[in-house]
Amino acid sequence: MIDEVVVVGFGTQKKVSITGSISQISTDNVLKVSTPNIANAISGKMPGIITRQSSGEPGYDAAQVYIRGLASLTNNSPLVLIDGVERDMNLINAQEIESFTVLKDASATAVYGARGANGVIIITTKRGREEKPIVTLRTEVASLHALRLPNYINSEKYALLMNEALTLNGQKARWSDEEIEKYRDGSDQFLYPNSNWTDAVLKKDTWQTINNLSITGGSKLIRYYLNVGYTLQDGLYKEDTNNKYSTNAKISRYNFRSNTDVSLTDNFTLQLGIGGIIQKGNYPGFGAGDIFNALKIISPIAYPILNPDGSLGGAQSYIGWNPYGRVTQSGYSTQDRVTLQGSFGLNWDLDFITKGLSTRVLFSYDRYTRNDNNRPKEFGVKRYMGKDPETGEDIYSPWFREEKPLAYNEGSEANSAMYLETQINYSRLFREIHDISAMLLHNQREYYNLTAGSSRMNIPYRRQGYEGRLTYALLGRYLAEINFGYNGSENFPPGKRFGFFPS
Repeated sequence: MIDEVVVVGFGTQKKVSITGSISQISTDNVLKVSTPNIANAISGKMPGIITRQSSGEPGYDAAQVYIRGLASLTNNSPLVLIDGVERDMNLINAQEIESFTVLKDASATAVYGARGANGVIIITTKRGREEKPIVTLRTEVASLHALRLPNYINSEKYALLMNEALTLNGQKARWSDEEIEKYRDGSDQFLYPNSNWTDAVLKKDTWQTINNLSITGGSKLIRYYLNVGYTLQDGLYKEDTNNKYSTNAKISRYNFRSNTDVSLTDNFTLQLGIGGIIQKGNYPGFGAGDIFNALKIISPIAYPILNPDGSLGGAQSYIGWNPYGRVTQSGYSTQDRVTLQGSFGLNWDLDFITKGLSTRVLFSYDRYTRNDNNRPKEFGVKRYMGKDPETGEDIYSPWFREEKPLAYNEGSEANSAMYLETQINYSRLFREIHDISAMLLHNQREYYNLTAGSSRMNIPYRRQGYEGRLTYALLGRYLAEINFGYNGSENFPPGKRFGFFPS
């Protein structure tokens, strides 16, 4: 345990010599939680980590992560690095993770400068080892349950409360005892409906599956790790079987990752990392916020879910707010997300110059594209007025809104990011007493909005920085550490672009 190594900013250190506040979580603990999003899996697993999940909708259910509370009035998200590159941790599978480290205090995050103000999460993915090939298949199926669904009062209670409010305001009661009884017994469900919108729109149970197949191994010359994954998460919206398309919320995600290490000599290693994430989402024509707003606003007595002729119930006010119509009869949208990640690195031990000296270079290129295909539809809205006393035929109001065919619109987004990092390291133990290590690093990042709406927004966002660390341990017992970050951004005016952050 004395020699146990922990991932820190831009490197590793022995666990016993760390002076900053650092927490780790094992991959096994992450895998215990059946979720496609890593942010949800770490909830409650580490001290100082706060997570807040504001939605359960597939594709939008990743929790917000905060480290030691909120420190800013704007962005409080931590810096997330995957294999040293700024990336989204919710796009990788837990099966791919080798280590998960959180840097929490100023001494641990100083090397990241302003970027580390909200804490830093460092994730490393698995790499190959010098061993025979090992094939691992992990597949799981989970039953998902809604912990809490909207629970509104029924029509009888709603009518009684309406009468009470009017009476207390000195007005005549709106509903007679006979009408309230009809709401209670459901004898006239079309003129006196008791619409349970929550039950009509939402299921209580759904399911998901997460599957990963990996192979790892290698020789002294080449070591490799390869993983392919498939994730499917279904939503809670009910569907109309008469539709020729799905209106439920669901995502399908395909993950691919390949990490290869090639030792050209005993002291020179090349590293190549390739990752691909393809995600396809399906959703109803209205977003979750619009659907749940309709559940809150449309009362159980407003109108029936369906009229006697099978058309959607409606009224002249809040046209198109029928919650069931918003979920099942308002069209659908598909959302395609493609992320490509490429990393190239080299490690060179320079022991031939002096013992303990080494250098490292990392270059990465990431590209993200989003394509949304929306097929919205306006469903017909009319109100049931009862039966004709002479003919017995059903009477309806004129159409408040006539049904229209599926429309079409699309949205797209694309961006790319390039990152370069050069690093010199020195680590040496003198006379079994003095343990000294040092690190000096330069990095720069360039981000492009490839679908910017203006020439100004298309200008690349650039960051550049210099980082350093010096540690000293006497007898492995008395520790001293100095860290600094000197970094800046072109967003600031000349002469004020850089800041110095020591610890």
